[in-house]
Amino acid sequence: MHLPTPHLHDDEGFHSAVLLYCESILELHWNERLINKVFGKAMQSHAAGRVVIQHCRSLEFGEPPPTTSSILAGTASGRRSVASFLLLLRVVGMLRAGTSAHDARQRPLIPQPRLLDGLRQWLAHHLRCAHALGLADASDADALRGDAKFFQAYVARSGWILEELAAHQSRFPASQWFDSREGGHRIALWLMQAHARAWLAPAHREQPVLFELKAQAIADGLGLSLSHVHSVLRDATQRGYLVADTPRGQGRLSATFHEDYRAWLTTSLGWFAETARMTRAALQR
Repeated sequence: MHLPTPHLHDDEGFHSAVLLYCESILELHWNERLINKVFGKAMQSHAAGRVVIQHCRSLEFGEPPPTTSSILAGTASGRRSVASFLLLLRVVGMLRAGTSAHDARQRPLIPQPRLLDGLRQWLAHHLRCAHALGLADASDADALRGDAKFFQAYVARSGWILEELAAHQSRFPASQWFDSREGGHRIALWLMQAHARAWLAPAHREQPVLFELKAQAIADGLGLSLSHVHSVLRDATQRGYLVADTPRGQGRLSATFHEDYRAWLTTSLGWFAETARMTRAALQR
């Protein structure tokens, strides 16, 4: 599928879009210990996403609603972890098990308002950032937030985003590595946020771009242990994604990390923008 090329000629514009993306996503998780615990890894977020997608497809296209069995059937690995995660979502009130008129053993999983509202905010932030990169219309994020019909239709058509993420994951090794660690994606966003802020600072126009490396702030804000954050930062340094000056409390992104996340961000936001175009086209028929 052909996607438009983002307008990245202006590096200031790109870093402003990165800062908007990182701040808006981290805001959803900062000091939210329950959310960070429940959605600690990408695998968990994707499983929750597939539940809501199947739910919306059931409403939109009359397909079977999601069940624990159907979600596990689409899980390539870690099925026991995903099953435990779905049970946890029920315990914390983000999912409810309904009843089936055909098979009492196949109870549909019904997303509850907190899960739906969180997804709506998360998707809207992605479309705002896609617009900042010249990929999406300005009205797409507003439609997700304010139009229940558009939100349902969008989510029902968004399954291909998860498919693309899985298919192209190997193209973005730094992103893939951070995603595999507990809270890793959010740690990576914090690093990108710190880099973008330093790059956009009035006093900065020299290389390398240095920023304060605050492991304690990351741990406190994301509800992670300090030892775990130190471990992720240390391993990221060993892998060549981060250059850390621990005695001075400073760090900088390696070119490898920055190029990987730049490619990942622009590519993935393109998928979100394309889903919005697909949704508008379907609703106009």
